[in-house]
Amino acid sequence: MSSQSKYRLATTLASTLTLLAPDAIASGFQINEHSAAGLGRAFAGEGAIADSAAVLGRNPAAMMMFDKTAVSVAATMVDPDYSVEGEFVRPFGASEASHDNAGPNAVIPAAYLIQPINDQWALGFAMMTNYGLGTRFDDGFGADGSRMSGMAGLVGGETSLMSVNLNPSVAYRINERWSVGAGIDYTLATGYVDRVNGNGEDNGAHQTLANFDGAGNGWGWNVGTLFEINDSNRLALTYRSQIDVTLEGDYHGAIGTVPGTSAEAEVEIPMPTIAELSGYHRLSPALALHYSIMWTDWSAFEQLEATSGQCTLPGGVCLSKDEQLQDAMRYAVGATWYVSPEWEARAGIAYDESAVQSEHATISLPDSDKWWYSLGATYHLDETKSIDLGMAYIDGEVSEVREGIAHNSPDNRYYFEGSCEGNAFLASVQFNMLF
Repeated sequence: MSSQSKYRLATTLASTLTLLAPDAIASGFQINEHSAAGLGRAFAGEGAIADSAAVLGRNPAAMMMFDKTAVSVAATMVDPDYSVEGEFVRPFGASEASHDNAGPNAVIPAAYLIQPINDQWALGFAMMTNYGLGTRFDDGFGADGSRMSGMAGLVGGETSLMSVNLNPSVAYRINERWSVGAGIDYTLATGYVDRVNGNGEDNGAHQTLANFDGAGNGWGWNVGTLFEINDSNRLALTYRSQIDVTLEGDYHGAIGTVPGTSAEAEVEIPMPTIAELSGYHRLSPALALHYSIMWTDWSAFEQLEATSGQCTLPGGVCLSKDEQLQDAMRYAVGATWYVSPEWEARAGIAYDESAVQSEHATISLPDSDKWWYSLGATYHLDETKSIDLGMAYIDGEVSEVREGIAHNSPDNRYYFEGSCEGNAFLASVQFNMLF
């Protein structure tokens, strides 16, 4: 397949299946929104509950909980409220650099299929996303018309990462207590970075400082195990490997290339390892408690850098920004009430640690410690069909940022200084069916 064909395939899939995941949502640029039922319990116990085919988003071993073909399709609407307040500082002055609604709305779809083969084997397929990001600032962000104030566009502009993960998997029941599962992850992604001079050209036209538009793919794997203590209690442990995606595309701009030319550039994006422990305990016919502890290896993501033999900066660098993310934990607890044969209600709360170190914070990769507050319900249409609804409010803490325009160095003479805050409302619907 030609590089142009790969670009078209990645762009089509990523744009269709991950409609711009905004403002990080979870730590770093991680996306947890795999199901409506999961959203309604803050994704507590996801690897162990197995109440729909969407469990494939977490644990392939849990396929052994199904004795019929299961299908789930879900869509999650994300309405972020990401705001930045501060100023762009330079040696001879400063200009206001504030922006509301810098995180665009999004819809995040997902689909899952589980096919039992016999009492010991099952196959599955998941189509979802684990990573994505979108921020968008006005061209005039931080600029006041004075000389050099337009350089504020180097910390603003537009940034997006869209991805889709195709995940076939297999599960095997070892005995009545233990099941194991494994899968292959194939991720297609597109990335776009646009940085502009906030003052524009002398005639007011748009002036690009740095622009990269590319697509790529990568391979990984995931494994999981499920331990059924008894019919009412089970534990799960899952692991998803790092996926290294190389985005290939065109770079152009006033920085890093000869004006009026473009370069064939690459950007390396590590999509980090994830490990999670989940538990589910049905305390009575009417009540169950569940929980999860998740670790993400964000320290694998050190910088955002476009490189090309055609770029003019030392080492063939077109554009570089230090990120230096740190590993992050997520803790979630939830409860499910089995109200009647037709209705289930659920709630959950989660604490999501930030992957951003304060000294390397940027406004284009917004992140902070977050609390999740979730509610949801399931209505069983009959014995084979059900509808899940979920909603959550994510309350992000205010974070302080000092971001230099060169490599994100806080010691740079030109820098943004201020604060950013990201909250979000999420709502999700899901249809499940057994055959």
